[in-house]
Amino acid sequence: MKLDKATYKLGFDIGGTFTDFILLNENTGRIYSYKLLTTSKDPSIAVINGIKYLIDQHNINPNNIVHTTHATTLITNAFIERKGSKTALICTSGFSDIIEIGNEMRYDIYDLLMELPEPIVSRNNRYEIDERITANGNVYKKIDLSQLKKIIYNLNKSNIESVGICFLHSYKNNSHENTVKEIIKSKLNNLCVSVSNEVSPGIREYERISTTLCNAYVQ
Repeated sequence: MKLDKATYKLGFDIGGTFTDFILLNENTGRIYSYKLLTTSKDPSIAVINGIKYLIDQHNINPNNIVHTTHATTLITNAFIERKGSKTALICTSGFSDIIEIGNEMRYDIYDLLMELPEPIVSRNNRYEIDERITANGNVYKKIDLSQLKKIIYNLNKSNIESVGICFLHSYKNNSHENTVKEIIKSKLNNLCVSVSNEVSPGIREYERISTTLCNAYVQ
């Protein structure tokens, strides 16, 4: 049977139980749908199988799919259920508790006993290293490589699966973050490494650390 020449838009949503697909024929407005069980160990398997089914079932030329939209609740579920990777933080010396201190904003300013969620990185998996980039991007203190060597040893010993690296002012100068990333990857090549200058290269360290750790946690 001949492949049609219509153009299509594809959307798929990976849920905790099912992966859903919608395919829109832009020429006719016809919609095709399909549902598969999510393959939890590797969600891409269900995605590939679902797309292949729609293409084969309706004789569609894959080159005619001009737009794809992807959505998922897997990331949200990982945080709610605390089922993310075993994650560590490497940060500038003196700043490992910032993920608990936050920016001093309160949901209820009169509740002195308010309980907040536990940080996704426990204190024993937060590592500080002597280094400093100034606010204008100059190197004030070089990376202490002897400390980094000990950190890498502890990451391996603790079976850490993913690490987030966030140094002060890395949005101005990312050389220290990138150097530490390269050294870690050369020693522990199976470790997922997220650096703040790639994930959230903006001012304010609390926001950068939080975003970087969230990215590391769901790898």
